[in-house]
Amino acid sequence: MGFSNLFRPDQYVRTVYEVDFDLLWEQGIRGLFFDVDNTLIPFYENKIPPEAVKLLTDLRRRGFKVFILSNGRAERVRLMEKQVRLHGFARSGKPLRYGIWVLNRKTRLKGRQMATIGDQVFMDVLCGHLGGGKGILIEPIDRVRDEASVMKRRAAETKMLHRLGIRQFCETDSDAQSAASQKNS
Repeated sequence: MGFSNLFRPDQYVRTVYEVDFDLLWEQGIRGLFFDVDNTLIPFYENKIPPEAVKLLTDLRRRGFKVFILSNGRAERVRLMEKQVRLHGFARSGKPLRYGIWVLNRKTRLKGRQMATIGDQVFMDVLCGHLGGGKGILIEPIDRVRDEASVMKRRAAETKMLHRLGIRQFCETDSDAQSAASQKNS
């Protein structure tokens, strides 16, 4: 995989509910490692919505091994684990492979059998690729209110996506809004 392809998402969708899990299954993916903050819930909330709990439960029923993989604090990840009855890995060191390596050993999966799903190119997508699997990018739940360090990283991620020829949904949404307002003028 070339350097720039390490940052290219294998799927890029608006929400976790739009990920093509059937395609992932067909591609041999059996382990799904979900980020928490701004992927399943905004970083400032502590309750996973019922539709996310249902999604994660349904994915397990389909045969996927589903985990939380977060750079967040252990207390926060434990709180999420209880809500969705999944195991998690806090302070995982994303984008480094350590968290992936630990979970792969726990699940007996090979790197090519897993996918990380999250809202950051430089953390989630890169982690999936460095671990030998897929990196799925979703739009952040809340782009406006986010941690300061993440906001800085998002600006660099936008440049990287542009370099790869990928336009973010927020850009295409604003283009559509501009076109609609010009049409109505």
